Amino acid sequence: MIIEPWPPHNAFGNLKPADGQVGFGPIAAGDYVMSVEMGGKEISAYSFSLKAEQGADPFNPSNELVRTGPWSKAAFLIGSANDTGASIEVGIWLSTREFPGYAPKKQIPYTLHLMNGAKQMALVEGVVSDGQWNLFKPDMRQGHGLGPVKWATLLSTPGAYTLELRAAGKTIRSYKFQVAGGKISRIPQNELGYAGADALPPQSLLSDARKEEYWLAPIQ
Repeated sequence: MIIEPWPPHNAFGNLKPADGQVGFGPIAAGDYVMSVEMGGKEISAYSFSLKAEQGADPFNPSNELVRTGPWSKAAFLIGSANDTGASIEVGIWLSTREFPGYAPKKQIPYTLHLMNGAKQMALVEGVVSDGQWNLFKPDMRQGHGLGPVKWATLLSTPGAYTLELRAAGKTIRSYKFQVAGGKISRIPQNELGYAGADALPPQSLLSDARKEEYWLAPIQ
């Protein structure tokens, strides 16, 4: 595949088959790697797996390929690089398949809790729709029905933090990070100068606004 430039913004482009094909057709179950090469050198790689899963409806038997990968457990904090008065977002991939009580077409409620030690700093309440992996980017809020948590509040409150994803009374995932000296700790792959193939972007450009992205170390 090659990158076709997108004229409005030279930093972005569309992936398209190099030989002009419209698509590649269906692919089989298995483990895959999609790499990015520039000048004959691999600069990044993305791995994923496709696993055949049989539907649970005995009256409408079906098989589908479920996509998973190392990114499926990722979570990261998103905030404005220039406006500490802006609210904090959290980016997290969710799928109903990893939740207790999963069933096709069933919606499952979840909560995200941002804890500073034993004190809850923020809460997100939502519902996961049936499907594979969906990227959610909700605002972190102070609690049920309360306002958003500002970036400045987090930076001015030092301590050891955890972010916990809960559903059906159970903790599904948890992450950790530190705030000290008005800064959030970064994992090595998220550092500004990191040059490895597994680098995670420390910043992004969304809607012409520069955003800081802090990827979180998973506990479970």
